[in-house]
Amino acid sequence: MTTRNVASILPTLASFAFRPFQDERDYESLAQIIAAESQADGLSFFPTAGWLKNMFESASNADLARDVLIAEDTRTLEAAAYGRIRRSEQADGTRRYTITVRVHPAWRRRRLGTTLSRWLEARAGEIDHTLTPNPSTVIETWALDTQLGNIALLKREGYWPVRYGYEMTRPLGDGTPIPDLRLPASFEVRPARPEHYRAIWEADVEAFRDHNGFAEPDEAGYQAWLNDPTFFQPQLWKIAWHIQTNEIAGMVQNYVNAEENARLGRKRGYTENISVRRRFRKQGLARALIAGSLHMHAALGMTEAALGVDATNPTGALRVYEDCGFRRVKTEVTYQKRMTTQAPDMTHDGRVAGKQWTSS
Repeated sequence: MTTRNVASILPTLASFAFRPFQDERDYESLAQIIAAESQADGLSFFPTAGWLKNMFESASNADLARDVLIAEDTRTLEAAAYGRIRRSEQADGTRRYTITVRVHPAWRRRRLGTTLSRWLEARAGEIDHTLTPNPSTVIETWALDTQLGNIALLKREGYWPVRYGYEMTRPLGDGTPIPDLRLPASFEVRPARPEHYRAIWEADVEAFRDHNGFAEPDEAGYQAWLNDPTFFQPQLWKIAWHIQTNEIAGMVQNYVNAEENARLGRKRGYTENISVRRRFRKQGLARALIAGSLHMHAALGMTEAALGVDATNPTGALRVYEDCGFRRVKTEVTYQKRMTTQAPDMTHDGRVAGKQWTSS
């Protein structure tokens, strides 16, 4: 059977039933799948159902009932895996379809990952068929270097590595000295207050516009950031203001994930969303803000700090973080295919019929 209405065609796979996302009760099942996968693969990512709800329901260009597919074990009726697709229009003109597939370790090697990936690829083609053609359209996903099964699947399906990122950590409180770096004279750190949140958001967005894969966020993105139940911890942020112009110049949006720390038996503080606006760069601002953040985390009793970085970040962030004592512990690889046709074909078992994608 051939059709453009991919979302209405559910894959078939022995021992499993597939269904679309239904309501917020599904968030708990998805969180359990992610937690089990993270535990098995060393992902250090244990989102709550509330965090997933905030992220899913704030996404632009998304229809949860058509863009999320859940696989259930027909014997136990437990959720075994899920897939999700999101579309974004990048600032460089690229149209990107990001695919996420999560499989609970108890149900691996049952072709769930392959089945969900192919269905999501076909769904991407269905969506794209309704839009103005864009020759720079890609489908994208990622895998950590510890996810050997996932990497093998991506290679079989014709994905190609296009970008690398690192998880980096730095010890605190073990005798490793934390440098005392003062802010340049023209700047000062001020508390992040509610009346500053919009300006902080806008300054961060501006700073990231020259980064790889940047897509302009909308109001829904701002609200999701504002209402994030895990990472939004303004009491820990380091926000630098330019004194003369009264502008936000740079920041580190620090946080401590207490639930993750308890689960993994560690004391880690994150120095994330490190950004400096263009005209304030090359003055030592990022290093000073990071050093202040490290001292703060140590005072809070944390024994290590962590962050993630795009290894090809055009601002040279990797070198800055290494200078601050961070070292690579894990590698995340971004994979892509390039879309070569818009109209998706689906066979009766949910596979993509015909050559729809090619390595980019």
